[in-house]
Amino acid sequence: MTQSRKIPRIAQLTLLIGAGTCLIISLYSILYLYPAHRSFGHIQKQIASETVNLDRLKIQFPVNARAKTLEKIKFNGRLPFPERVKMPRKSLITLPGLFLAVASTHGINLLSSTLDINGMDKDSTILSVTLELSGELKNFRQLLVDFIAYACFDSVSALEIRSGKGETKSITLTLNIKIEKAMT
Repeated sequence: MTQSRKIPRIAQLTLLIGAGTCLIISLYSILYLYPAHRSFGHIQKQIASETVNLDRLKIQFPVNARAKTLEKIKFNGRLPFPERVKMPRKSLITLPGLFLAVASTHGINLLSSTLDINGMDKDSTILSVTLELSGELKNFRQLLVDFIAYACFDSVSALEIRSGKGETKSITLTLNIKIEKAMT
């Protein structure tokens, strides 16, 4: 004999409420929690990206501020040199002494100074002077600026730098000096 068992009404109701609750929880998870979780992951990525941007800005801000202040400073690219004049021929004898004084103030040795004999021609207005120097290269820039600051300076026609012992360099420098024409 087969006996049919009936599920009591209360058990059916409990089973129905349990299934409904599971269905509601499943729908809630699918429709609300999963998208919220994905959105949360996206927000975390944005936070990480913005943190990197902020770190980059922390580095760039002082540099940018310094650049803006430097933009406001007027820069004159010209060095404050005197008006160029021609040196009297009578003063040519003082040139080696002037070169020696400037070289010694910068810690550079003046080994020799040679005047170009062709510059002594009566029609010549430029005299070439070749200087043999030795010293550290870091002092040479200021030495050049001081040479160029002479009112009778015209140009640098040759420059040769050779390695020496340690920091010492051998420098050959040819300067052109403006001179007056010889009186006839």
